[in-house]
Amino acid sequence: MLLLPASGPWRTLRRGQGSHFQRMNELEMIRSDSKSCLLLLALSLTWLGCQKNDGAEEHTAERSPLQELQASLPVQQDANVIVVSFDALRADALGLYGYPRPTSPAIDAFGQASIVFDKAYTVAPVTPTSFASAFTGLLPTRVFHAWDLVYRDTLAQRFADAGYQTAAFLNNIQLTEERHFDTGFAVYEALNVAEEAVVEKSLAWLRENRGGKVFAWIHFISPHSPYDRREMASHLYDESYAGEFVDTTGHKFETDDPREIARIRELYDGEVLYADSLFDQLIAGLNELGFLDNSVIVVTADHGEEFKEHGGFQHDRLTEEHVRVPLIIRHPAVETALRTPVLVSNLDFFPTLLSLAGIEHDVLLDGRDLLHISQDPDWLVGVSMTGGKHRWLSKLKGRYKLIQTCMPETAQRLFDLVDDPGESRDLSQELPSVTRELYRDLGNVLGGEPCAVMRAAVRGVDPTVGLSAENIEILKSLGYLGD
Repeated sequence: MLLLPASGPWRTLRRGQGSHFQRMNELEMIRSDSKSCLLLLALSLTWLGCQKNDGAEEHTAERSPLQELQASLPVQQDANVIVVSFDALRADALGLYGYPRPTSPAIDAFGQASIVFDKAYTVAPVTPTSFASAFTGLLPTRVFHAWDLVYRDTLAQRFADAGYQTAAFLNNIQLTEERHFDTGFAVYEALNVAEEAVVEKSLAWLRENRGGKVFAWIHFISPHSPYDRREMASHLYDESYAGEFVDTTGHKFETDDPREIARIRELYDGEVLYADSLFDQLIAGLNELGFLDNSVIVVTADHGEEFKEHGGFQHDRLTEEHVRVPLIIRHPAVETALRTPVLVSNLDFFPTLLSLAGIEHDVLLDGRDLLHISQDPDWLVGVSMTGGKHRWLSKLKGRYKLIQTCMPETAQRLFDLVDDPGESRDLSQELPSVTRELYRDLGNVLGGEPCAVMRAAVRGVDPTVGLSAENIEILKSLGYLGD
């Protein structure tokens, strides 16, 4: 006899098949001529079956989502690793994550042959702190002090120590080497150029180094503001619009007018489509050079973007639209695609990517090695500590999320993400014990009173300290610094 589970495993699709990944039942009733076996099947509270006359293989117990994920991420000794990231790309702006507008055909197609994470988060909603954590596996309060990446054991350094050629081509001066984001990279170019040049420089370097092992990071500033009108995206715009944002939003913008908000989102959608076209060019080049056959390719974003869901625009807070990001991983040795609900943070990049390439690591981290943990993750921490207006912390555990505000005021809010995914109803007064528990957990993770720990990491240092006059002017022109 064998026990048939009530629901089947994640369906896996061969590369190139289908456009959706979904849970499905793959059970097949096992028939028998034996009357006693039929009677047992009818009386059982679970589905039971008898062995076929010609011999049927026994079903194994259904695997958990984490086990399914681990089976889809085998160690690939000495694999190339290429990280492609986009600035301010919220997950639900992509068709792959349910967006109904045609903004991302290339990324969507890439996802059909990859692992797609439905619950991927950034630990921080601002570029420098997000990547500081992603490339160290540690919370930004530990490694990003006074606008400087003070921790030198980076992901790039680990790959370099393992014999990899390392390079980064980034179109955001926030990630300048003056802040030590170049640690571990033999080639590091934080650029302020047309984004097509980022594609060209990246592919040129990969062409020169395709005979060995490579770790590469390619970052596009699109779809970050300003959201400019793109002719390639004209089908996404309301041509009857004649308001303030006909051609661009500029770097800083504000409005409460619903039509203006709709126009801002249209322009953002156009920027997403432009970013997708850059990705299409990059993937075509990687394919031509043969890197799709021997590389783990990670596609993600540093943070999301808000469009007035909680009263603001752009990013620096910890509500879901700021911190939910796309995460797509293509593994060269796996011929199946998977959609997974496993909870993941970009803190997990450091240990997980090293493990995927067969590189040992023994440092104590905040991030989790998804290949070697035994239980599905159920909690995350968020840190927004460098914004000019908001400094927040968060602790997500199970269905509940605590947001601890440290600036401009000190306050707590609690949300139930199952019943209230839009975070519209504060439950902190209704569920004080849950609020206290999550606040205590947050302090335990950070190593002290939460807001005090945050303030200590950024206290008294101007974000321009250590930067060249040229880079200061570039950051001002991009809207990152005031006058």
